[in-house]
Order: sequence, then structure tokens, then C-alpha cells
Amino acid sequence: MVLEEAYVDNQHNSLENVVHEMDGLLQFNTDRMIFFRNGMQSALETPLDFTILRNAEQEYMSRRHEAIWSVELHNRRTLPVYGVSDAFVDKAPTLSRDNALSGNELMATLELGYLLRLTNNSRGFTERMLYVSRSGFFC
Repeated sequence: MVLEEAYVDNQHNSLENVVHEMDGLLQFNTDRMIFFRNGMQSALETPLDFTILRNAEQEYMSRRHEAIWSVELHNRRTLPVYGVSDAFVDKAPTLSRDNALSGNELMATLELGYLLRLTNNSRGFTERMLYVSRSGFFC
């Protein structure tokens, strides 16, 4: 009986430790995702108005009909943005390219690449994360 109670107590303590560790990891990752969501919301509301970003938008406009395309800022700050053609987006019911907003959405995706570079202290997270916009952009 004493051994059984000791075993039950040991199992209970082990499970409590797992619960606390899982709770901490969940909170950490939730905080990181909120950081990225807020960054994307800010980027959509006030996109950066740099000449380089406008050039990236023009490059996107000229390549958006290609089956698979990419736009890169040729700097070490951001990640390249990849995308699929307008024809592919038109066929996919979950994707939509509102022409009035697609330029801003591209800018926001480029800015997300910048946010991902800022978090390079957790290399594994940025290597596992894939952002896909409703317009068919991804980085």
C-alpha cells in the first residue's frame, strides 16, 4: 500500500511538471505569434513608403502572371517573398487578390520577413514558420 501511494504521488508530480512546462511553452509561443500578428497589422495599416519597397511592388506587378515568382529586396534585412500566379489565385477558393490592397499586402509580407530576421535568436522557429497570405504570397 505504501509503495502504491508513493508511485501515485511520483506520477502525479511528474504530470504536474509536464503541465507546467507545457504551459510555459504554450505561453511563450502564443506571445511570439501575437508579436507577429501585431507586426503584420501595423504593416498593413501603415506600409513603409520607401523607394525600394515601391520598386518591389513594381517587380511584383510585372511578375504576378508567372506561375511561381519571387521578389527580393537584395538586402540582408528581409526574406524573399514568393508567390503564385493570378490564375492560380483565381482557381483557389481560399485565396483572393483584391487589386486595391495587393500592393500593401506585399509590403506587409516583406515587413514580416524583417520581423522574422529580428527573431533570429530562435533560428528553429523562423525556419519552421511559413507565412501564406490570402493573396498567395509566402515567405
